[in-house]
Amino acid sequence: MTEPPFTSYDLPDARTLYRARVAAYRVRAEAPDRLARVMCAHLAAAVCDILTGSTFRGPFDARWLEMTLHPAGDVVVSGRYWTQAGECRDLADAGDTFGMGEWADELGAWNRDGWAPLCTASDVRQDGTITFRLDLVRAAELPEVL
Repeated sequence: MTEPPFTSYDLPDARTLYRARVAAYRVRAEAPDRLARVMCAHLAAAVCDILTGSTFRGPFDARWLEMTLHPAGDVVVSGRYWTQAGECRDLADAGDTFGMGEWADELGAWNRDGWAPLCTASDVRQDGTITFRLDLVRAAELPEVL
């Protein structure tokens, strides 16, 4: 009878395995909300880039950005924003807003718990469409995600 190439290996104890499993489940459960927060930070950065011509930390006046959650669960950004003084403006007047869709595409009903706390609902239509104002100051505060 031949012996196996090795006879044993070290395993974590049951308690350590349990804690590791619970931690992994928690990270998996929190992933959609974390993704939503990061995408909101990207939207805040995109607004800054559009209004400043990509001059990092340049002065600009946007405070809130319009986002719409459609009944199908997708989020779109219109390009409409409000200044601190409450004046409504359109990002299309300042530059190309096409790239913002890349970040908004990562938002939806499935991770609403992550982005909705940064927003104020401004309109709810009969068909279930909800328009929000994303607080860009709060969105720019990137949470610790790593």
